[in-house]
Amino acid sequence: MKLKILYIAILTALMSCCSCDNQVDDGGEGEVVEDGTCMVRFVKDGSSEYFNVAVRDLYKDYIWYVFRINHYNDHSGMKYMDLWRIDWAYQGRWDKETGEMTVILDKIITDGESESVLKDYGEGLGTSSHIDTDDFTGGFHGDERIDIEDGCGVTFYIDDAAIPAESLAESFGWKVCDKFHYVQNSTMHKTALKSGEDGAAVESDHHVIADHLKTTTFSDSGYLTENTIVMRDKIDFYWYSGICCVGTSVAVKGCNEDMQAVTFDRSGANRLDGTGKGLYMAWNDEAGIEVQVKAGMTEGADDSQCRMFVWDTSNYAKFYRRYPANGAYRTSDGERFSSTMDVRFATR
Repeated sequence: MKLKILYIAILTALMSCCSCDNQVDDGGEGEVVEDGTCMVRFVKDGSSEYFNVAVRDLYKDYIWYVFRINHYNDHSGMKYMDLWRIDWAYQGRWDKETGEMTVILDKIITDGESESVLKDYGEGLGTSSHIDTDDFTGGFHGDERIDIEDGCGVTFYIDDAAIPAESLAESFGWKVCDKFHYVQNSTMHKTALKSGEDGAAVESDHHVIADHLKTTTFSDSGYLTENTIVMRDKIDFYWYSGICCVGTSVAVKGCNEDMQAVTFDRSGANRLDGTGKGLYMAWNDEAGIEVQVKAGMTEGADDSQCRMFVWDTSNYAKFYRRYPANGAYRTSDGERFSSTMDVRFATR
């Protein structure tokens, strides 16, 4: 079903879609697409490895949305990461005769975090001796690993069939399917504290603060990410249970479920800020593209006490869903939080 953005009375007359910029996805030849609504390819080049997952527009079968799921592997003390995450997406046009995907509109999702991340307030919050952490924890920000403990790791699925490890020893071209998903079990670790001279970051002991289960499924012109964190430490924190870096190529205007539109000016301000809100729609009339992002807590917190806002910058109009809405929540050992976020694109 087309997104409700099409029916918002305040929109200007629709414009034709933008022309191709002649970029081509370098995935090599794949299968001819007949009935599949999803395609997957894998690239391995030395230590670099990633998937490109293409999902077809629900109405225009020649339009695809291509997401990159990249392996980040940096065990240095201040990064301390080994994980897979979405870090880029574009709108493309598939030529089944040549097996090439041409980029129509780049960076519909940019390289920041677009699944889940948390903020640890460090030590002594609310006291005169408070020492904050230097960064967020998880995903793009590091301090998350799939290689430390038994039971951690990642599995990739094409149409619910797990991809064998030996099939990921080298690259493969586009494969046709109906959906792709990956399941990642990881540990989240203490982030560096600003405890050095003049508040400089000092490497932490990397003890585990939480376990993280992430399942992200690609189908139906977008993706659904489901995240669960189970605490192993008592910390003051907030959780961005939904977070998505919608690129400025898409987000010219936007609104929430109140249907009051804003025009993004890239000034760094927070837009569409409201507690209890969880729906974000953005669009670009000239490019003829739109996106709907919807997030909600499913366990461990009152969803009505979550806050949504959009950070309006020169790089993206980034969706955030935050629990708690303001300030910090003090976790307990074994406490469990779960959420979902659904991201769907459409082309007019």
